[in-house]
Amino acid sequence: MASSTNPDADAQHHWHGNRHPARHAALYGPAAVFGDEKIPQDLMQASESLGAKPFYTFRRVFLPMAAPGVMAGSILVFVICLGFFITPELLGGGRTILVSMLVQRNVELYHAWGAASAVGLVLLFVVFLIFWGINRFIPIERILGAR
Repeated sequence: MASSTNPDADAQHHWHGNRHPARHAALYGPAAVFGDEKIPQDLMQASESLGAKPFYTFRRVFLPMAAPGVMAGSILVFVICLGFFITPELLGGGRTILVSMLVQRNVELYHAWGAASAVGLVLLFVVFLIFWGINRFIPIERILGAR
């Protein structure tokens, strides 16, 4: 994507600091697609032959079976985005501060080890909370493919 001459326009367009979302989509795609390939088409056809509408078939048959692949892809992209701070730092010009960048700046620039560890622990707690929430809806054994 070509950069405009107005840095404020770039900052508004790329408020999240990531100029290459296709990289993350490329990581998400295979997990979701390979999860979708495991869904037997017979179940979809059976649902439709029993009179279910397409949206009901999607919601009650396809979505529960595709959820592990979707969640695996989402977790993969989420974990990579947690430590993704070099590219936004270099390309974003420091306009957007990510949590990982805040930890790095506290250590290297301010020598505030206590603040860096506090922010790191908050980040760790939030990540565990997100994974716990995901595990409540879809157990990790199902995402990993264990039976």
